[in-house]
Amino acid sequence: MADKLGIENLKKCLAVLVEGGNVGGQIAALPQDAGWFARLQPVANILDEVYDLSKVDWKSVIPEFKDLDEAEIAELKLFFEQKFDIPQDGAEVIVEKALGILINAGEVVKEIIALAKEVSALKQ
Repeated sequence: MADKLGIENLKKCLAVLVEGGNVGGQIAALPQDAGWFARLQPVANILDEVYDLSKVDWKSVIPEFKDLDEAEIAELKLFFEQKFDIPQDGAEVIVEKALGILINAGEVVKEIIALAKEVSALKQ
């Protein structure tokens, strides 16, 4: 079996997306009369993740994604759940459930592709 590629580049990409959601949630939770500085302040929370994007090996992102196994998917899901934290707890639960559904849908798509390849092989 070939060496696994890991998920470090995927984690860096996921981190900036999740933190962007966190920042959006923080801004949305501010009172309507919050000033421009109060609305700008949460944006500072994403700077570490944006910096980490400069360290991503972009040529490895797609191969890492294609190489995902169940353990890595579970690790990415846990990473997401630990990092995703918005003030609206109900919305947070819904987003986390949606992530689970997307992961399951991805697995179904993989199974359909594998099945289609088997059917195609039978025709030859």
